Amino acid sequence: QAWSESYYFNCYDPGTDAGFFTRCGIRPNDGTMDIGMSFWVPGGGLARMAAMKEQTVMVDDDLEVGSVKYERLAPLKQWRITADGPALIGGELKPVKADMVFDALTPAMGADGQSQEAVDATSAQTRLTVGKGHLEQAGKWSGWVEFDGVRHAFSPEARGNRDKSWGPRRWGGPKHWRWFSINIGDNPHFGGIRIGTDDGDFHR
Repeated sequence: QAWSESYYFNCYDPGTDAGFFTRCGIRPNDGTMDIGMSFWVPGGGLARMAAMKEQTVMVDDDLEVGSVKYERLAPLKQWRITADGPALIGGELKPVKADMVFDALTPAMGADGQSQEAVDATSAQTRLTVGKGHLEQAGKWSGWVEFDGVRHAFSPEARGNRDKSWGPRRWGGPKHWRWFSINIGDNPHFGGIRIGTDDGDFHR
């Protein structure tokens, strides 16, 4: 019942002091697909938009909910994300637009996990609540974001990560959840996760 496939992207551009994070979750047994998107506004603040629609079968194309759309341009290499709609900024709804392209800098790295045994008790507990399969990939971003009519074009320094997860996802399962990803230029990228389980903390 809790099967979920999710796509996640993040970006920060020091040139414009703008960025975003976004996630699309597909839960066919619950009959839903949702996308949440939050932008960091230059100078401070957050712009948030979210929507949900009916989805009863698993798909990996046409990932579009509300005013946000994910488009796979080249498998494991390039994605495009667009947005055009109202977003909550400082308690007010204001127009936000975006057209951004992710180009991979590293291969996608991860594991399917479906036919493998967990290596320890915390891994086994984690698989029951947050999924088994997972991949991550570092990349660079191009394009622009527009807040209330003011457009900001990404500089060549815009970097970020994406991931995809699949398997059972029960948000109420972990006691706590901490995840981060860091990009330093084109070559060094790293990330970490810590999840609280009944058998202790899972960390990688």
